[in-house]
Amino acid sequence: MTEAFVVYGAAGSGSVPIEAALDLLELPYHVQECSPWEGQEEADKLAPINPMLQVPALALPTGEVISESAAILIWLADRYPDARLERRAGSLSRGIPFWVDS
Repeated sequence: MTEAFVVYGAAGSGSVPIEAALDLLELPYHVQECSPWEGQEEADKLAPINPMLQVPALALPTGEVISESAAILIWLADRYPDARLERRAGSLSRGIPFWVDS
């Protein structure tokens, strides 16, 4: 993918883990600051992207949008398995944090 991802988020919205994962994956992205709880103007910026007005949201280069931090991180882990952001899909330990196995 040569086009950039767009992270919609704001301080306290949970977008930092998404940005960190994209950095680890060395994928191009930019952040669109958006705080829909701060008034109608901010909500209007997000509404065309995510009508539920939830941040963080990730716009893919294809135009599709994913919301919810966990869903975004799971999608990234599944889409880029060589980065080992999560255990292999289908493994018994998929949902268990790494520290539990230590």
